[in-house]
Amino acid sequence: MKEVNELKKCLKTLTSEMAISLQSLDIEMQKPESFERGKRIAKIWNKMKFDNDSALHFGLGVDLKKLDKFYQHSNKNNIDPPDRGSNICKSNLKRIS
Repeated sequence: MKEVNELKKCLKTLTSEMAISLQSLDIEMQKPESFERGKRIAKIWNKMKFDNDSALHFGLGVDLKKLDKFYQHSNKNNIDPPDRGSNICKSNLKRIS
């Protein structure tokens, strides 16, 4: 039970971090296009990718070397973002486990 509570705590932290990053990204996207804005968006994206990679590796035990395979499969499907959610967990994680 202790392990389940720890995992829930980590998941709550991850979702909170993602919510903050998404809010920051939304704010940046509403600003006028510029080189500086692009740099800020890239910084937010890098943080989100790092957080996701950390969750996959430390939370789900995915080998870091297999993360490239995860991203290649996700991008190859050209799935629209609204449809991605549950599909990523069910199909892509099976492929890299």
